[in-house]
Amino acid sequence: WPAAACVPRCHHHPPTPLEPGSAPWMAMARTGSVTSSSVQVVSSTWARDSHDLFDFEAHQLHTQNFAIQRSMVFFRNGTEVSPMGEREAPPPGGDPILRLVQRDGSFWVDRAQPSNSSKKLWLVVRELQSSGHRLAEGDVMKLGRFKFRVRQLVASTFGGQQPELRLDEQGVVFTATDKDPTTGADLSSTLCRICLLEGPGEDDPLITPCQCKGSIEYVHLGCLRHWIKGRLNLSDSPGGSYFYRPLACELCKAVYPTYVQNGKDRAPLVEVPWTQPPFIVLENMVRDSQQHATRGLHVISLAAEKVLKLGRGHESDVRIADVSISRCHATIRFQRGHFLLEDNNSKFGTLVAMKKPRLLEPGSAISIQMGRTVLRLAAQSDAAQMQQLPGGGMAASGERALRLSLLTRGTTNGSLAGMSVGNPMSNVGSEQQPQQQQQQPFMQNRGPCAMPGNPGAFGQAPMMRRTPGCGARVEGMVQSWSEKGYGFLNLTDGRRAFVHVSALGAPGTNRNLQVGETVCALVVEDPTNPGKWQAQAVERRPAAEEGVVIQWNAEGGFGFLQIDDGRRAYIHHSTTGGVHLMCGTRLRVTTQPDARNPGKWAVSVVHGEAGGCGGCGGCGGCGGCGGCGGC
Repeated sequence: WPAAACVPRCHHHPPTPLEPGSAPWMAMARTGSVTSSSVQVVSSTWARDSHDLFDFEAHQLHTQNFAIQRSMVFFRNGTEVSPMGEREAPPPGGDPILRLVQRDGSFWVDRAQPSNSSKKLWLVVRELQSSGHRLAEGDVMKLGRFKFRVRQLVASTFGGQQPELRLDEQGVVFTATDKDPTTGADLSSTLCRICLLEGPGEDDPLITPCQCKGSIEYVHLGCLRHWIKGRLNLSDSPGGSYFYRPLACELCKAVYPTYVQNGKDRAPLVEVPWTQPPFIVLENMVRDSQQHATRGLHVISLAAEKVLKLGRGHESDVRIADVSISRCHATIRFQRGHFLLEDNNSKFGTLVAMKKPRLLEPGSAISIQMGRTVLRLAAQSDAAQMQQLPGGGMAASGERALRLSLLTRGTTNGSLAGMSVGNPMSNVGSEQQPQQQQQQPFMQNRGPCAMPGNPGAFGQAPMMRRTPGCGARVEGMVQSWSEKGYGFLNLTDGRRAFVHVSALGAPGTNRNLQVGETVCALVVEDPTNPGKWQAQAVERRPAAEEGVVIQWNAEGGFGFLQIDDGRRAYIHHSTTGGVHLMCGTRLRVTTQPDARNPGKWAVSVVHGEAGGCGGCGGCGGCGGCGGCGGC
């Protein structure tokens, strides 16, 4: 940690100076920021160890979850990540990857290695809440195996700034004179090694740009510029964008200077196009044998709302021919006075090196990559955890109103028999209901479709029992899964539920979930963690969908449903228990690809009636359905 530093509070106020010997988190403590009681950490490690890459599209990831409440150091041994106390002995063979420091109620992310180590922490751009990273001069970006440094950012034409073409030690300035710099002799009879003319010309002095000696020591400035321009092949793109690299002498191999001082004027040795602001200058730090044989500078103008594309595709402004780069890997745009770096769902991600310890803000999450491991860290504040407790964030009257709305949603004539499937409270008290109330007709008096054997007898549809327990099922996506037999689901209603392998059916079957897989489950409060949720009776399928019966063949016992998402699904009476349907009936079903008709869909499970008219138009909009307004 620096002995003295300044911690920025926001872009409207000056930074708060720190006392000598203090750490950045001390300033945060004095500003009265919200404290964090714990940090939720999700570790994902790629099975392959290749060039410190992490495959964001891989499904076979080793995922672990941790709840951290004090300072910890994370170690990686193979694919296993384990947090250890700062004073605990590191595990045998463990490689330290990250340090989580707690100071004055706040958590900070820092490097586990010494500050002089070459190992960096990389911020994952795609996981940022703003979906982008504001670039600053000096930032180091990593795309796949390739790194770029932001050398210069110019936002406006004020000041007439142009790209600085200096590359570290190559950025030297050579002074042009009319006499020999060592002997002071006149150069009027000295030959130029390119045009072979004697003496300097008007505004075209003879210079010694390299270490060549003898008759090839001198060259006209104009002749050298003409030769370099042909070698660089600078494009005349709109806005003055180009790639600059320092060239070396073909004879002595010395690198030519970047600038030439001719009298009081300093000008680039290479005549480059004028670049229209706003523009960005990127230095490529990794050699590419096909295109970037040496280090160089990408000068890209973002005028006229241009978006800078970086990738492997031919349409990219900065093209990198490598398998670790996606076709359109990332973009940089100028937005509201800032240069914004965004990832384009690339395979190996877009990263930005962390230059200093980073504060974990309560309520927000960041992802840090260290080689083939990505840690997602989310700070939990005391206030947020209190709101997650049962009833913690809701008044008694509001909770009572919510329960009443859930109990009465979709009821028919005030009865619980018409409760809509999918209601989390739909099974409350169902065991105490009479047998006749647990059954309900699929539809009553809907359109011209009559029941078989009784033409014209509308409203006499047979009764059908609901699927037990389906009312509390919630759909979710597998967020993480550990080889130890547990993981977490992201539910469609915003909750996060723990799932154990015991909830996935009988032993002997495939009970390992895949990250990104869609499932549905009964969600109950976790008995071991108050305020948390647990998934039970998990089924590896989406939750029920809704659709309207648009056609029914009574003799054949089949028909078709129009699903709400626009698909058309075949339905057979075997899925309804032999019950014939009526046009306009709105059902909750589960669909699957039709095995007999590739590209088509079929209903595999009927969960019950969804309630409300499907608006098939069979009744002509006369309100014969009971006036629900669905038409």
